[in-house]
Amino acid sequence: DWPRLEVVRKPKNDSSLYFGPYTSSYKLRSLLDAINKVLPLRTCSDNIFYNRQRPCLEHQIGRCCAPCCLQVSREEYKSWIKQAISILEGKVESVVAYLEGLMDKAAGELRFEDAAKYRDKIEILKEYSEQGGLRSDDEARDIFGIYREGSLLALSVLIYRRGRLVDSFSYTFEHAALPDEEILLDALTQYYTVEKEVPKEILLPLEVKEAEPLIALLKKRCGRKPVFLVPKRGLKKRLIELANLNAREKFITTFYQERNYAEIAKELQEAFSLSQCPRRIEAVDISHFQGSNISGAVVSFYEGQPDKERYRLFNIRGLSEQDDFAAISEVIKRHLTRCIRENFLPDLLLIDGGKNQLNAAKKSAEELNVEIDIIALAKARSSSKKPERVFLPSRDEPLPLSLSKPSSKLLIKIRDEVHRFVINHHRKRQFKSSLAEEASY
Repeated sequence: DWPRLEVVRKPKNDSSLYFGPYTSSYKLRSLLDAINKVLPLRTCSDNIFYNRQRPCLEHQIGRCCAPCCLQVSREEYKSWIKQAISILEGKVESVVAYLEGLMDKAAGELRFEDAAKYRDKIEILKEYSEQGGLRSDDEARDIFGIYREGSLLALSVLIYRRGRLVDSFSYTFEHAALPDEEILLDALTQYYTVEKEVPKEILLPLEVKEAEPLIALLKKRCGRKPVFLVPKRGLKKRLIELANLNAREKFITTFYQERNYAEIAKELQEAFSLSQCPRRIEAVDISHFQGSNISGAVVSFYEGQPDKERYRLFNIRGLSEQDDFAAISEVIKRHLTRCIRENFLPDLLLIDGGKNQLNAAKKSAEELNVEIDIIALAKARSSSKKPERVFLPSRDEPLPLSLSKPSSKLLIKIRDEVHRFVINHHRKRQFKSSLAEEASY
């Protein structure tokens, strides 16, 4: 009766409506966040929904209509569900047009506060929609791009549905001895012979001969013959250029930046006596306000670049007073326990803090029998002009951080990122707590 949006790993054999798969959980959650800001749909589980006695915080901040407790029109709720489906299908314009109609009506009836709310929702949808990049027409098509330097080659795929970029993939080849045409044909064959949707039109950067067996296979699979097209002008040509640019960026990231990172990792290993050159570095930080709403966060960087799908947040409860060491210990234990379960341990843990925070983290790792490198990064106590300091388990005194070294800049970048991440989460918790306190009066 009251459907909700839910993220699942795989579809079940039931009557639910499924969208996807989505290759990036970060992009998916960004999409759901935009929908929740625009449409007041419930987000709680069925168990919570059917046992709730009063509206939750989501209702108080305007993100849920609280059908669990309040009288809500089923027809109106169904209309919100239809709009959510339209957004998931890429039909953002129709939802924007609907909201614009409501905004104009509210303004005409002098309900300016309601009109402002509709305006804000329209802006959220437009902002998210614009992040999709270059608009196409309403056709579904895949666009392939290619970039080569010698035997090194990168290939990219841009996936457009209903005129919007919904996903992208990139591949690299280190020993691409075959001509571009043959590599592209092999890539097309591998890409479309697995369970992937075949659009009506596939744009290619160059002509591919001997593609008839592949076309026949795809026709048999999807019941129609896809069109392979090498555009020479117009929008489709610009889409190919975009795909080629995407392939070039993947090429640079893989074959240039990764090689530079190897030197940075070696520099880190030598400077801090690490057991290995760290490819994955994760940082831990704690935030609180006078001991309330204690929050922890972990950010993950792989070869110098943020891996946001591995970012983690922790709500810490049960600590009777401000205790950074206990908070760090809890975050480390919870995070490493999950890493062990997923067989996905980092090479280096960076703690935002000094010697005591480092000791707390090291002790927690030892209690779990986890042997990884752990260091701590702290700013100088007395003067901002003094260098930042790195604390090591094997040394009583910290090492000064040389800002001229790329490895030092990377550590500061990662520390600043975890600090930003945990502060944002803590502020949200503080805001919700203040709303709850106001509602209790």
